[in-house]
Amino acid sequence: MSFIMQAPVPAVETTSVLPSPLFNNAESRRLSVEMRRSINNTKRSYVKSNARSRVTYSFKVTRHKGEEVKQFILAYYRSKIRWTDHLGDVWEGYFTSNPFSISGAGRASGSPGGEYQEIAIQLEGIRLSYATRDQC
Repeated sequence: MSFIMQAPVPAVETTSVLPSPLFNNAESRRLSVEMRRSINNTKRSYVKSNARSRVTYSFKVTRHKGEEVKQFILAYYRSKIRWTDHLGDVWEGYFTSNPFSISGAGRASGSPGGEYQEIAIQLEGIRLSYATRDQC
C-alpha cells in the first residue's frame, strides 16, 4: 500500500503519493509524567495523556519524487495535513521535523533522475481512523 499526503485540511488542494516507507518507521504517544510530593512527603505521580502521537517515516524515492515531496513540504509545512499511512490508518496533524532530511541514497539506473534519495519525515497528529487488520 502507498503513503498519501494531502494538504491543506479541510479544503484539500494538493495530494502527493509516496511508496511505502522503509522498515524503520516509528510511533510514540505524547504523554507526560509529573512527580509531586505532598506536605507529609508522600509521593504522587500524575500522567497527562492525549490522543496525539509523533510518527517518523523514512522513504527511498527517485530524485523527481524527492523534489515533489520537497516542494510539498515547502508549500505546506505550516498547514494542517492529512496522511494515510501504508497500513491504511488516516491521520491529521503537522510536520514537526526542521530541517527536513533529504539525502542521496545511490544510483538508479533506468529510473528518471538517475538517483535515489532517502527522505525522513516526522509528523505529529491525531489518528482519525484505523484500517481493518486481519487477525493471526
